[in-house]
Amino acid sequence: MSVLNPSAFYLLPLLGLILFFYLLKGKPRQIKVSSTLFWQKIRQTLTSQRFRWRLPPELLLFLQLTILGILIVALAQVFLTLRGKEAEYVAIVIDTTAS
Repeated sequence: MSVLNPSAFYLLPLLGLILFFYLLKGKPRQIKVSSTLFWQKIRQTLTSQRFRWRLPPELLLFLQLTILGILIVALAQVFLTLRGKEAEYVAIVIDTTAS
């Protein structure tokens, strides 16, 4: 395995930065209030208007770390060399006609 651009691995600390910001974000605080009558009406209107399906924060963290890791490896241009095999050339032909 060889790397054409090893300086791209200097971006790896960005993975730690994403993890740091995830751990820095604390849990939401609960505040006691005297009446929630108006908040219930606002909540009903907001929940009817917004998209209800959300990804869990852990899954979003995993996706962010995975995508950044793939981008760093792509920037580093990692390739695999096999011994004892000749290079095979592949031609890709794209037909743009309607038929």
